Amino acid sequence: MYNVDRLDNQRQGLNWFTTLILVFLHAGAVAALFLFSWRAFAVAGLVAMQAAIGIVTLVLAVPLWAGLLHQAFAMLVLGMAVAHAQALSQAR
Repeated sequence: MYNVDRLDNQRQGLNWFTTLILVFLHAGAVAALFLFSWRAFAVAGLVAMQAAIGIVTLVLAVPLWAGLLHQAFAMLVLGMAVAHAQALSQAR
């Protein structure tokens, strides 16, 4: 039972790592194609911070302050992603 849980945790960690790599690759591609590269890197950085805050929140056994910080940062990530998508759609 322990090995199965450990394997699931390793898969989740690999999924997060793969997602983070894809976000940074997207940011690099956007930087090469558009003048809005700072937004792409800002979204990538916010996603990385969100992942780090989420991991810290889980390690601390989800105290209220950490959970609220994680949720507040998620709103920042969403807002920046929407601003980035809107700027890209207006550039076309």
